[in-house]
Amino acid sequence: MGYISIKNDEQKNYGLIRKADLNLRSKYPELQTVIYQTLDDSFVIQITNRKVDLVAVEQEFEKSIKPIFLRVVLSKRKPRRKIILVPSLEDKDIPKGMQGVLMPIFRWADMLMSKFPYINFYKITDEQGILNIHIANYWIEKNGSRKLQFLTRYQEGTLIDFLRRYKSGLEFRIYVDELENSPTYDNGFSKEESKVYYCNNLGRKKPEYIQRDESIWYDNIDAIYEGDFKKNRLFFLDEDEYACYVDFSMFPNVDLRYCILLYQRIFLSPLITKNMDEWFKQLELKKSHFLELIMRERITLILIQDISRYDKKFLDEVFALKPDALVTRRALASLQQCDIVETADNYLFGDGLTIKELKFISELVAKNTKMDASFIFKTLTWPITAKRESFDVLQLGSILSASVYGVNKIIDNPPHKNISENSEFMLNVFSYAAHISHSLNATYFPVKGEDGFTDASYTESMGTLLNFYKGATADSLKNYVEGEQQLIKGNTLIEPIKLIKMNEFIPILELEEVLSKEIVYPNSKRLLETLTVLNPEEQKQKVELYNTEVQKFLKVQRKTGIIIDLGTQSLNLALGVTTGLPTGPMLFMLKLLGKKPFKALNPVRGLMEKIEMALNQDLKDTKNIHYLSRINRVAKLKDY
Repeated sequence: MGYISIKNDEQKNYGLIRKADLNLRSKYPELQTVIYQTLDDSFVIQITNRKVDLVAVEQEFEKSIKPIFLRVVLSKRKPRRKIILVPSLEDKDIPKGMQGVLMPIFRWADMLMSKFPYINFYKITDEQGILNIHIANYWIEKNGSRKLQFLTRYQEGTLIDFLRRYKSGLEFRIYVDELENSPTYDNGFSKEESKVYYCNNLGRKKPEYIQRDESIWYDNIDAIYEGDFKKNRLFFLDEDEYACYVDFSMFPNVDLRYCILLYQRIFLSPLITKNMDEWFKQLELKKSHFLELIMRERITLILIQDISRYDKKFLDEVFALKPDALVTRRALASLQQCDIVETADNYLFGDGLTIKELKFISELVAKNTKMDASFIFKTLTWPITAKRESFDVLQLGSILSASVYGVNKIIDNPPHKNISENSEFMLNVFSYAAHISHSLNATYFPVKGEDGFTDASYTESMGTLLNFYKGATADSLKNYVEGEQQLIKGNTLIEPIKLIKMNEFIPILELEEVLSKEIVYPNSKRLLETLTVLNPEEQKQKVELYNTEVQKFLKVQRKTGIIIDLGTQSLNLALGVTTGLPTGPMLFMLKLLGKKPFKALNPVRGLMEKIEMALNQDLKDTKNIHYLSRINRVAKLKDY
């Protein structure tokens, strides 16, 4: 049987060794390494750092990093025998050719069927170093005529180009099988041939929105890491919108009326159920009203689970009405990857400062604060390590596995070792929610269990740290630090939702008519940001002023019919200004490094120059009277 053979320039397992080296540098960002290949096709990773605990690094490498069957050792010395220098994998090149990504047959099948939905993949088998890809040609009868289903030259060319770019060390062989009829196998391994995986594109009946989102990932992942594809190019995200994220997937949550009052866009993860009608009954909400809010671009569905776990009929209905209102796991993975890459690329402490200098600064601060140097270093380098670790996780399309690379890894292992096992578990469980909302630039509404359970403390801690990394740029550090300084002054900040009295009988569309997103944004954001930075006495004075001016503007309108009272004694929407352990030491460190004798040291001086430039930026004051006047019929600030 004839076949097309595709080989690439990475036939010596270079993809695997380069990924192993990258994973080592993810675990230990301070390491400087060089990769060598010897005559017997084994590898040596030389660690060139002067001071390093090689024994400890070797133990961790053998235990959790080194791929099975890869012949590689770590060494402080360059090999003496004849060698070949293997270039290390740079951060921007991590996804290129899926280097070092180990996938079983069924994942190969899923990737190929996702990337090329119109090619008739038939079955996939493997042997030593070879992946056999079988494509079916066959005739079908339709409307009394016969039609040939076959691999076109264009499809063949695009498939070959894709496989040539795949730097896996494999040889690919493409077979074209002539069949009498269309394949009728389900996707999966054959009972008769346990090593054969059968594909069936037609049998998959993959929805159009799944194909759309998977194409986003496979077509743009290289550009994402190169910084050429930003998350503002994703079809479902408008970074100018004021948004919140609400997760109904496992727990009850807030009344959607609160979200409509405060936000322009609601990103919502629906309940995992095969019958959405039951969910709407629980919410005391009409399905038609919910769909209308989707049509009005107030709600976008975020599917964090595989679509097989949802009400597919309902999803199809949403997609038919508003295709952009349905976001699946692969699109979320693209969003998350964009966010991590952008955060790392814009990170103030990673631009122009080497890892070696960050290590030095961490040790310096630890020495003078009795803090753990490794904890400080781990915190400072998280955006860099997350960029290196996240691709393998998100390649599988699983935003639910964000805890593998997320900021929870910093919080759940503080230097004092005083976090409970239960808290560590909860940080891992809800890491995805913190990272989704951060990627969406959205406020997260914590889940509310019937027994009083909430994930607020866990997601707030993670959100604080994520906001630090997003805020640690030349453009936004001043706002972030000034917000944190307000916390240090002792301001009490709690969720505003606890201070809102809602009329549960008003139809949600009637509320939305008054609070259309054009009115909500940017006015609600400005109002809340203005009040958040004030202490209680200042808030009281500001509210009295606003209420007085609104009444003057409205000529003392009647106050009857008011649906919602907004209390402002202590407003907070988690606008990046929340309490949490990690950022306290950060501010302390910034102050410490600005003093003598640290200020004179070169690495510190370079860091402080960047910080000073970021902090010397003007803030804009906001005015809220007009907004409060417009929404006076349905909402007002409580009188003190």
